[in-house]
Amino acid sequence: MPVYEYKALTQKGKTKTGIIDAQSKKEAKEKIKSMELYPVEVEISSSEDVDGVKKGFSLPTFASVNKTEFIYTIRQIATLISAGVTLDETLSTVVQQTRNAPLKRVLTQILGSVREGSSLSDALKKHPRVFSKTFCAMVVAGESSGTLEFVLEQLATFLEQQEEYRKKMRSALVYPIFILVVGITVLFFLLSFVVPKVVSLFSDFNTVLPLPTRILIAVSDFSKSYWWVVLGFVIVGAAGFKFWVKTSKGKTIVHSFLLNVPLVGELIIKNTFAKFANTLGTLLKNGVPLVDSINIVSNLISNTIIKSAIDDVKEQLTEGVSLSDAMKKYDFIPGSLIQMISAGEKSGEVEELLFKIGYSYEREFDSKLQVLTSMVEPMLILILGGVVGFVVMATLLPIFEMSQLVK
Repeated sequence: MPVYEYKALTQKGKTKTGIIDAQSKKEAKEKIKSMELYPVEVEISSSEDVDGVKKGFSLPTFASVNKTEFIYTIRQIATLISAGVTLDETLSTVVQQTRNAPLKRVLTQILGSVREGSSLSDALKKHPRVFSKTFCAMVVAGESSGTLEFVLEQLATFLEQQEEYRKKMRSALVYPIFILVVGITVLFFLLSFVVPKVVSLFSDFNTVLPLPTRILIAVSDFSKSYWWVVLGFVIVGAAGFKFWVKTSKGKTIVHSFLLNVPLVGELIIKNTFAKFANTLGTLLKNGVPLVDSINIVSNLISNTIIKSAIDDVKEQLTEGVSLSDAMKKYDFIPGSLIQMISAGEKSGEVEELLFKIGYSYEREFDSKLQVLTSMVEPMLILILGGVVGFVVMATLLPIFEMSQLVK
């Protein structure tokens, strides 16, 4: 069904814009009038329009999909499907209730694709800027296993946890970043304004300056003459690293490195297996087969090393190996998780024990995150204090030496 964009006037004369699906322009106008609006402009949405923008252009920040509403929409779709509402009716209901214009546009186009015979996963794949490969892969798994509503519910929970994790990280990094910015600003001021003036005083004396002072002068001269080289190197290096990390080899190397970094690796493992335990427990409790559940959970894991291990575990399950035995092969999988699963396999209470260990890992993750942030702050202060102290020392040393000569 075609999608129309409209501009209309309310009964109070205010302008309102939106999108609506209809078989024809005439039907679109009738639908707009039924909403007690007077249509001013009604135009069919271009077929080139994907994810709310024209192909070849990035989504403007002022027209982005609202994350909170997006998560709410996914959960609403899961609820309606679990209640027995057809996918067509579910999407139609969600489109009518969505207020965020870019999200409404995408959902309307998905509804049109579904009405034309596409599966939900195929319809979602047409909007990669909104629905990631992981999201689509999980929907495919849900459709193939007949557990679409459970998968969508887990996706909504996963996205909520991701957003909560980002908020925690942002709040934890605010103070360290503030210290870093202030320190760099002070250092720039000293090198650009204070050091050159002090150096001009030393130039009148025919004495050999102390080594720290000579180093400081060299750094100051270099930063004044070649700052653009440093800036260019940083920009090119950052862009190159970002591109490299997106490659399969680069991602594997970085993820492997992070797992081996003290405390950081523990954070990643606790966070990942907390999600693993909670999601797997929920799927098993709702009657999803173990192999299908592991397949779905695997798509939620972002670290490629851990994901590869879980995929291997899935293959071993198909060969008749128990879940706990399959997981023993990997050292980074927490032993407590394996023991809980083993105990659950013997007692028949795998789901309940997974929930318990998942909750425990969430608590440990929060605790270790606080430890990490509490360590970063004093380390930054010490490093920046050392750098500024070196600048002050290098500046004052010649003065002290000259005062000794005068005596």
